[in-house]
Amino acid sequence: MAQSKFTLYKYIKLANGSWRYCRAAFYSNGKIKSNRCTVDGKEEEHTEGAHYLYHKKNSIPAGIDALEAQRRRNARLDEEELKRLRGTAAVQTLDTAPTCSKTSLATAAGRYFTNLEARGADPKTIRTYRSAVDPFVEHCDKTYVEDVTKQDIINFMGWLRKQPLPKRKHSNPERTYANKVGHVAIF
Repeated sequence: MAQSKFTLYKYIKLANGSWRYCRAAFYSNGKIKSNRCTVDGKEEEHTEGAHYLYHKKNSIPAGIDALEAQRRRNARLDEEELKRLRGTAAVQTLDTAPTCSKTSLATAAGRYFTNLEARGADPKTIRTYRSAVDPFVEHCDKTYVEDVTKQDIINFMGWLRKQPLPKRKHSNPERTYANKVGHVAIF
């Protein structure tokens, strides 16, 4: 189950006079860096230009201000998540009629997120839970929820630790691992 992506770009003027779309630069905590973008793998400062959201081969204007562009991106992500949970967006089909009385992991995950939305959970909270549960469903060896054991969660934790970490100045990856495993355990 893929999560919608809205990539944030800035349309800037390069030193040679040409204009180009470049990815916006972010701090390690996910906040956008004002007037900074990544050009050919290097972070550069560009005060001119406007921000755009790129989604499904479409560029959506997001304004000149970096913080406003990030707010618009988050609003779009929340909107897409709500559409997906309500069933109005195109999503990966879930196995709704299993051949036996057991519930598949994909079906259980779909029900879990639908129930979260019905309880009134914030879309950002649902996105956070989804970032843990979706990889678990994808990488778990078991097909049915009833067959999942503590060992499967431990195997998931081992898989998480093998994934490359982005270079961060301020963070605690151990806390992130614990949060994700906690979200999976609640699921």
